[in-house]
Amino acid sequence: MKLRTILTVKISWEASNIPTTSVPQSPAATLPHADISSLAQVFQDSIALNRLPIPEPFVFSGDPIRFFEWKAAFTSLIDQRAITPAEKLYYLKKYVGGPARQVLDGTFYRNDNDAYQDAWNKLNCRFGQPFAIQRAFRERLTSWPKIHPKDAEGLRNFSDFLNACQDAMPHIKGLEILNDCEENQKLIHKLPDWAASRWNRQVTQSLNENQEFPSFKDFALFLSTEAEIACNPITSLHALRSSDSSSDKKCLRDTKRNRASVLATHMVTDGEKQRSDQRKVKTPCTLCQDNRHQLHACPKFTKMSLVERRNYVKDKKLCYGCLKPGHSAKDCRHRHFCETCKGKHPTVLHDDDFG
Repeated sequence: MKLRTILTVKISWEASNIPTTSVPQSPAATLPHADISSLAQVFQDSIALNRLPIPEPFVFSGDPIRFFEWKAAFTSLIDQRAITPAEKLYYLKKYVGGPARQVLDGTFYRNDNDAYQDAWNKLNCRFGQPFAIQRAFRERLTSWPKIHPKDAEGLRNFSDFLNACQDAMPHIKGLEILNDCEENQKLIHKLPDWAASRWNRQVTQSLNENQEFPSFKDFALFLSTEAEIACNPITSLHALRSSDSSSDKKCLRDTKRNRASVLATHMVTDGEKQRSDQRKVKTPCTLCQDNRHQLHACPKFTKMSLVERRNYVKDKKLCYGCLKPGHSAKDCRHRHFCETCKGKHPTVLHDDDFG
């Protein structure tokens, strides 16, 4: 009996001292549940990021108003990369065009860091000077066409550009001249009569109460409110006309179809043929005198910068709606429609900032 007890104790002691073999666990099994969820989210975000298009700066064509926007994009996306000056010059050449490209043509014969810095010095000197930028803003304000009384979208586009001028004013000191009452009077000429009358009421009230003419900021805020009212998608006259236009267009199509069928039964007289032939004679392009195209499709005209094109239209006293002489945009009956923004202006006069 004593021997059996001794053997039992010995076996129990030996069993308790047998080393256990540890099974290696996967890293995921050792992590808390919250850490696993975080890793999964990071992995998912990485996949989604790879599916996004690669960001790149837009092509700068020489408009000083857009220079700082383009410079910031180029600096963050390309200039801060760890690449050689030759590669940076390659990208700089890729993302400039028009007058900006002409400024840098001689620089691209070199590919060192001095050439890259020289290129930026030329761009900053030509397009980044505050005077050049404020002059570009004021030229665009001067060339802005008069807004038709029922052109709600045109009023909103003008308001958007005034807000852009207001945002740039703290950085471009030359734009502070827009606070002058004489400069404000020039801008009022661009407005419809009803908007000019409302602004006159607000100016008179300010002169009586504060003894001073309202600032450009006040004018921009006023026009922003009026544009918002004019473009209300439900209750504005613009919205009401749009809702009625569908039925009116149907009636107009039916009328034209009936008129065409009636006219088709009549013989065209010799005099009518002559007038028809005269109408078919194409007037030559006002810029290059080529009768195979009009000004809106002229290759020479489209190569100009937007500011140059608008100045040409203004100097030649052409219509801003159809680019033809003899009338103004407010009396134009054959307005072009922009292929970019569907606005009531030729595509060659479209502005990416306010289109």
